[in-house]
Amino acid sequence: AHHAMGRIGNARFGAIRRLFDVGCGTGASGSAVATALGCSDVTGIDRSGFALSEARLTYAAFGVLGRTRRGRVPDLLPRAETGGLWLFGWSVNEMDERTRDALLERIVRAIGFGTRILIFEPLAGSISPWWPAWRAALKPLGVADFECKAPVALPEWIARLDAASGLDHRVLGARALAGPFEPAADADA
Repeated sequence: AHHAMGRIGNARFGAIRRLFDVGCGTGASGSAVATALGCSDVTGIDRSGFALSEARLTYAAFGVLGRTRRGRVPDLLPRAETGGLWLFGWSVNEMDERTRDALLERIVRAIGFGTRILIFEPLAGSISPWWPAWRAALKPLGVADFECKAPVALPEWIARLDAASGLDHRVLGARALAGPFEPAADADA
């Protein structure tokens, strides 16, 4: 997520006062994005108490002021506000279709109130068949679509596992929906 933020452009979001890490899991995405954006106020939202405990530890390890709330999406989404960023790091693909549809409606309304969004998902289209519809719905609102790839140096034991299983993790990738961006930043893009 941190590498992808470099590709998207940190300054393009404008000032982010509060980051909401929705479906936060262990807090890895929220910590990376908060660090990249210089935002120290993060609220992790997840349905798992264990995940929230882990997220608190991860936020603290990155020097991020992290609070957590237990609940389900879209019921526990935060109030839409200017200066707020809703982050969904590899979590939308885990939702059922009905929940995803309700979430998209809430995101569209939130953008109207000044909230920014950042959604990361795997590159594999089979995992996120809903991606083209979301891209089409959010593009008119100023949300851009990105693909990010980063080479990684694998530890030897993972490289051996990859070779044995026919996998290749030397380059990690993600797709992102991000925005809307600051008007001045869009003019420079």
